[in-house]
Amino acid sequence: MRIRRVSIQLARSICGFAMAIVLLNLAGCGGGGEGDKFKGERGSVSGKVTYKGQAIPAHSTILFQSREGGYSAGGTIDDKGEYTLTYTGKSTMPAVEYKVQVGPPPPATTTTLMDPSKVGTGAPTEPPPPFPAKYSDHSTSGLAFTVKAGANKADFDLVD
Repeated sequence: MRIRRVSIQLARSICGFAMAIVLLNLAGCGGGGEGDKFKGERGSVSGKVTYKGQAIPAHSTILFQSREGGYSAGGTIDDKGEYTLTYTGKSTMPAVEYKVQVGPPPPATTTTLMDPSKVGTGAPTEPPPPFPAKYSDHSTSGLAFTVKAGANKADFDLVD
C-alpha cells in the first residue's frame, strides 16, 4: 500500500507541475510578454536537458522562475531532450536571473500506470521516476540560469 500511496502522490505532483506550466503560459504570470512592466533587455532561451548524459524523456517540462519580479517561462522537452522557453506566449523574456526546475512527463493514463498482473504482489505498479525528484522543485533543484539579451543556450545535465 505504501508504494501505491507514493505513486498516487507522485502522479498528482507531476500533473500539478504540468498544469502550472500551462497556466503560467496561458495566464501570463509575470506580465504580458513585451507588454509587461519590465523595462530592461530581453532574451530567448533554448537548450537541452540530460540525465547522466542521456536525453530525458519527451514531454518532460522545464520552468524558469525569476528570483525577483515574478517572471516565469516554461517549455516542453522533446524526444532529443531539447526545449525552447515561452514567456506568456512569446519567445523573449526578461533578462534576469532565474531558478530552474525540471518535471517528469505526466502519466499518460491510469491504465498505463497500473499493471494489473502486479497488483497485490508487492511489486511496483509504476515505472520509477526518470530522474531524481529534487529537480521538480526550483528550491531543491540547485539549477539556475541568468538570461542575457539576445539568444541564450541553457543546457542542464541532471545527476543523482
